[in-house]
Amino acid sequence: MGELLTTGQMIDQLRVGQIAVDKLGNEIFMEKDNSLRTLPNLEIVTLTDFTVLSKWRILPMPNYVSFEDAMKAYKENKKTITYHHDSDTIYTFVYENTPNQFERIYYDSISLPELLKGKWTIKE
Repeated sequence: MGELLTTGQMIDQLRVGQIAVDKLGNEIFMEKDNSLRTLPNLEIVTLTDFTVLSKWRILPMPNYVSFEDAMKAYKENKKTITYHHDSDTIYTFVYENTPNQFERIYYDSISLPELLKGKWTIKE
């Protein structure tokens, strides 16, 4: 899983699409706009004394699955899924989050063939 990092080291090392976990199991995700968001609710991370003093591990990059497997995990198993369009364009979808969360793909002009053949991950 990697060495324990300070919050500053974690922020410096975290790449788009990666997840960092603190010692209490709180997860942070690096969004495509380089904002840090909490998982599973995707709120923007606020740096508090608690956050700054936390120790983090950066999780290894995930294994990619097909669109079909991602949709099945999302619908049937209520899993959080992520579409990795490219290194700067990544979308995370949390089951039972806002119903219009898939609209972001439309507004960024991602085509259906790109989604069907693209890289997807499932958060376990």
